[in-house]
Amino acid sequence: MKKVVKFGGSSLASAEQFKKVGDIIRSDESRRYVVPSAPGKRFDGDIKVTDMLYECYRAAEKGEKVAGKIKKIQARYQEIIDGLGLDLKLDEQFAEIEKNFIAQAGSDYAASRGEFLNGIVMANYLGYTFVDPAECIFFEDNGNLDDEMTYKKLAERLEGIDHAVIPGFYGSLHDGSVKTFSRGGSDVTGSIVAKAIHADLYENWTDVSGMLVTDPRIVDNPAVIETITYKELRELAYMGATVLHEDAIFPLRQEGIPINIRNTNRPQDKGTVIVESTCYKPAYTITGIAGRKGFASINIEKDMMNSEIGFGRKVLQVFEDNGLSFEHMPSGIDTLTVYVHQSEFEEKEQNIISGLHRAVAPDAIDLEADLALIAVVGRGMRRNRGTAGRIFSALPIRRIEQMVLRKEALHAFHVFLCFLAVALAASGQHKADQTDRSGKRGDVVARVHLADHGKICLCGDRAEHRIGKSDVRHTTHICILRNQHRIRRIAGKRKGDQQILRCHAHGKLIEIACFRRKELRAISDLAKRKAHKPGEYG
Repeated sequence: MKKVVKFGGSSLASAEQFKKVGDIIRSDESRRYVVPSAPGKRFDGDIKVTDMLYECYRAAEKGEKVAGKIKKIQARYQEIIDGLGLDLKLDEQFAEIEKNFIAQAGSDYAASRGEFLNGIVMANYLGYTFVDPAECIFFEDNGNLDDEMTYKKLAERLEGIDHAVIPGFYGSLHDGSVKTFSRGGSDVTGSIVAKAIHADLYENWTDVSGMLVTDPRIVDNPAVIETITYKELRELAYMGATVLHEDAIFPLRQEGIPINIRNTNRPQDKGTVIVESTCYKPAYTITGIAGRKGFASINIEKDMMNSEIGFGRKVLQVFEDNGLSFEHMPSGIDTLTVYVHQSEFEEKEQNIISGLHRAVAPDAIDLEADLALIAVVGRGMRRNRGTAGRIFSALPIRRIEQMVLRKEALHAFHVFLCFLAVALAASGQHKADQTDRSGKRGDVVARVHLADHGKICLCGDRAEHRIGKSDVRHTTHICILRNQHRIRRIAGKRKGDQQILRCHAHGKLIEIACFRRKELRAISDLAKRKAHKPGEYG
């Protein structure tokens, strides 16, 4: 068996931590390839070595003397070397670093030196071969990994080496200059090495005993996720779960290599195992919950938008022309909302608004900022009914009622509902059993739309149902008024293959329609309650 083991900065912050890492590696002979990060914080208020290097390089760019700052960084490493009792000097390496800083070799070069130096210390401590990733991990000029060349050169470099240390976080461009991954990129290096050597397992050691169900800063003592799929992890990582870099998944997924998140300070804990797929039944319906701030919405209104062919394509073309990707795009009959990263959108907002007016001639465009997305992920949701109801009932409804007149609160609630619906749809809970025109099975994509006139709608995407000899298009939906009206009566009615629920709220008729009774039962669980108030459905 061959294992690649990666250790984060907190696991290598001091000589004491180094010794723990050494014990872990030596306890299992299959742990043959080690990927270290730069030393992290030793205590609260301490500075990471990478941040010290950035500060030093910024001083060099300003023409300031850097010798004093270089000595402070060197002292950090010497403290580790002395604590390990190693006969190792890094004077030559630091002299080279100072020279290149003064010559302004680039911020990527500066940031990479933390891993480079720590790799030398780790290799000396373990007695392993040191392999510089600048010689075997390559990037294209656009910053993307050169997959073909990297895996070829890395496999050749490691062939015949039974035990090696390969620093994380960086590689090189084809011109030889150093190029780094984004922060946390040592995880990616570990996954690349694992794929190159066809490892049986990739162990990622950090300061927590695996992935947690949710943020421990919000929820006290959240449970550890025992098993999670690549797909679930990707969603959680992107939405803020930072135990593993989101890009580290792809190389491993291509090879089907499992990942094991472990705790350096508690090596006896099993941690979290990340796999492509599993028959293992999850202990909980929901695998994890994560959230992310900093989004903005662009709400586009136009009468009869749904009948205008190519409307969505034209809208997205405007964003593409401005070099901006989108996160989410719910739509209604007369409205379409695009959610984007606010920081990227702000400098281009007026160009995009002008472009939208020229492209689709909307009736109105409304912008909202400071929004958050929340992801609820779990493969167990597809086998358990009522999950959506329990999630909605857990919302702080009364607080939302108090804030509902504030427009920003209204849109924040909209975003939450939208993302929740997508998460449920992706989990398979809304798997359709209809047949489309092409004869292939399709999915009903759940959507949520919060209309300006005060409705909250949970909708299924337009789907084609083959009923007898005719095709019928429909949209399954729930509408709940957000004002103080109570829903007084709910009635059911069947019309051929179509079944309809009608809710009366102070004289206003709301219809909940669907073709399949199976789907209707799931929907009516949300709506079929007495004395509804705004949001009180589950």
